[in-house]
Amino acid sequence: MAHSKWADIKNGKLSPEQIAESDRKVARTVALKPFYYAVTVQWSDEDAVYVARVPALPGCATHGDSLEEAVREARAAAEGILEVMAEHGDELPDPLA
Repeated sequence: MAHSKWADIKNGKLSPEQIAESDRKVARTVALKPFYYAVTVQWSDEDAVYVARVPALPGCATHGDSLEEAVREARAAAEGILEVMAEHGDELPDPLA
């Protein structure tokens, strides 16, 4: 089973503030890698995970225990979708300007 930061909060090892600061640092790091489509991320209280979506690709949604994992998975899913679209000769959505 994957380690969850939320288990660390529950066990008193990490505070929610420490998690938030860690995720802000990750977001800055992930943003440095070129990816030309928007990725939106929301916290899901119901599922206790971050949910990441690529709005330019309807149905492209992933989740992760951390912001980094959710964004990484969304980017990987989007890249796969875009690759298949290109192979099929489908028109690709416009990337961010």
